[in-house]
Amino acid sequence: MTMSDDRNCRRRRNQRQGRKQGQGWGLRLHPHESRALGYLLRHLIVGLAAAMVFEVLILATDLGGLRQLMWASEERWLLAALLLFGLSITFGSLAMGISIMVLGRERD
Repeated sequence: MTMSDDRNCRRRRNQRQGRKQGQGWGLRLHPHESRALGYLLRHLIVGLAAAMVFEVLILATDLGGLRQLMWASEERWLLAALLLFGLSITFGSLAMGISIMVLGRERD
């Protein structure tokens, strides 16, 4: 099969599936895949919300003098954003990991 035959084959397949040329990869998810991604996304959002609440609590209670250090700096918003980024990765992945681990439990 030559390169032009391969392109023509892909073009015909895209036309059968109703896609125009150059419309993208045409990634289609199966229903169970989209449900799984939605499940993970919901838990990620919960983790991100927990990270925001935890950062507010850290700054409100001035845990370890962190609020004083941040407000004394000229880049206080950058420091707050970096703290939120680190907490978001931690809490988001924790929430997603817990949700995956809970899936394997037997239900009564």
